[in-house]
Amino acid sequence: MSFWEFTTMARRNPITTDAFLTAYNARDFSNEQILAREIIQNSTDAGRKTQGLTEIEFHSLTFSEENKGMLVDLLQMNQSLRPRIAAMSVREDEKKSANAIQALIDAPVVSALLIRDFNTCGLGGKWDAFSKADHFGRLVMSSHLNDKSDGEEVGGSYGRGKTVYAHASSIHTVLYHSTFKKTDETDGQSRRLMGSGVYPRHEIEGKDYTGFGYFGIEQESPEGGVEARPFINDEAATLWERISNLADEKTDLGRSEKKYGTDVLILGVDLDLLDIQAAAEDFWFPAILSGDVAVRFYHSDGRVTRPNPKGRNNLDQFIRLWEQATIGKDLHEKERRISSFRRFRGMDLGVLAVEKAEVDEAASEKANCVAIMRPATKMVLSYIKYGSELYVPAVGFFIASRDTFVGRCLQSSEDEAHSEWSHQSLRLRRAHGDDGVKLVKTITTRLNDQFRVFQKSLQPEAPKTLTSSGLLSRLLTKVFSGGGSGYKQVVGDKDAPFATSFTIVRRTTDKSQWRLRLTENERSPVDPIDVGIQLSVQIAGDRMISVKRKFFHVTDNAGNMLDFENLKFPFSQGNPIELLVEFDSPGSYNYNLTAKATVIEKGGANIEGVDTNVQ
Repeated sequence: MSFWEFTTMARRNPITTDAFLTAYNARDFSNEQILAREIIQNSTDAGRKTQGLTEIEFHSLTFSEENKGMLVDLLQMNQSLRPRIAAMSVREDEKKSANAIQALIDAPVVSALLIRDFNTCGLGGKWDAFSKADHFGRLVMSSHLNDKSDGEEVGGSYGRGKTVYAHASSIHTVLYHSTFKKTDETDGQSRRLMGSGVYPRHEIEGKDYTGFGYFGIEQESPEGGVEARPFINDEAATLWERISNLADEKTDLGRSEKKYGTDVLILGVDLDLLDIQAAAEDFWFPAILSGDVAVRFYHSDGRVTRPNPKGRNNLDQFIRLWEQATIGKDLHEKERRISSFRRFRGMDLGVLAVEKAEVDEAASEKANCVAIMRPATKMVLSYIKYGSELYVPAVGFFIASRDTFVGRCLQSSEDEAHSEWSHQSLRLRRAHGDDGVKLVKTITTRLNDQFRVFQKSLQPEAPKTLTSSGLLSRLLTKVFSGGGSGYKQVVGDKDAPFATSFTIVRRTTDKSQWRLRLTENERSPVDPIDVGIQLSVQIAGDRMISVKRKFFHVTDNAGNMLDFENLKFPFSQGNPIELLVEFDSPGSYNYNLTAKATVIEKGGANIEGVDTNVQ
């Protein structure tokens, strides 16, 4: 008889669903990115020691009308979940979760996401034990077990990635169906099916419940009372067939006993398969293009799509850099470098390939990012921001060394989302001590330094000579020529109703300071007009290169700070405009500042022919 078991609070050190659902720090990843990263990682880890190509399928499923009602009945939701909704709603912060359960049970249509993998080990071992070989118990019946690697460098290591299945469900309810090799450890079983729910903790009839629920077959518990065990063998196959046949999408979702792997059905999902596909391309293109994993997406309208990372204009440069870093042949060119990191205590650390960003990458959120990867996983852990937006955009790819110690140190330094390497990780220090901390810090420091040095090298270095024949001399002559006051009024367009000057006040490596003046001329009006001013800066070299996203500090004569992106002032005879313009960190480059002054009509339109550029 099918049955929902809800676990009661332990007398000591109770674990509730609150801790489970908040254990995973998703960082800045979207829900689709989290699913793609964690699910493919779990499946590739499960297929690591299995022959054949690891295959993963994402199916968008819909259960509607009578079929939806039959699904709810099969899963005993009306009998077991509905009576607990009121108790789950007592705490204000849990009402949303409880209401979602009510909404799904009563809704005419339920959307679901089915994830299937093949040529993996499946969920074998004992179902109610938690050793490294007990894959079913560790995934379905436990949380926070972080020793799955057995000393081997793998993708996941915290044991918290499984929470993404529950998070993806509006009611935190997931079904697990798996086939695996029959062994003594599996007690003669080769197939299992069980449901898992992560609900608000609650109290009913004087008993405190953790919120964890398990859907299976009712049996006597060794501690007394009853518990849920998985559906096994033929009963699991029959139930899976009944559930999968209720989907509106008439796709064959059966699984033969010898086709080892796992089906994960997540109920109440509102995610876009194409967004998950894009995330798979972003983070798993090394494994996909290497032929280590095959991923397919089955849409509700019958389409079947596959990741196509090389078809992504904002990803192709990272792919090329990954390929070049994999080869590892050092190369030093003006706009591209491939370099092996200096050895650290006799160990190779990895290879960094960097390049001036192409148009698509420069315009994307990946501008000035380095994709980092441990070769054992072939997953891009993250796109880490380095460098500065004040310079020409660049991108890079770093592949860590295959050295076993390097790989294990980097794995230990990662957070739950496997999104960064941090030498400050307590886990790293406990596992590898000072040597591991110094190694990780060396890698991250060199990544930052080498990227910044390369990005700065992309700037055209202007001549620094102060001789009369030098460019800087010519520029300063243009700026400073004129009377003893230190600046010259430069008349702009012949119809401009003001005279203009733009003079340098002070210049150091840390700050450049200029004074901008608009004063009256014979065309200046008696009545005030509005004048808008736009500031820009270029690097002076063989050609002028505009600097984007440069921030200016602008003050008026009274010392008031102004919004440099919205400079507008009244101007008339006897009412000049005078501003002090500064920008930070000019460094050793020669800059050419431009101020564009425009008369603004009422209503915001420009008057033709009155723009003046002051340099």
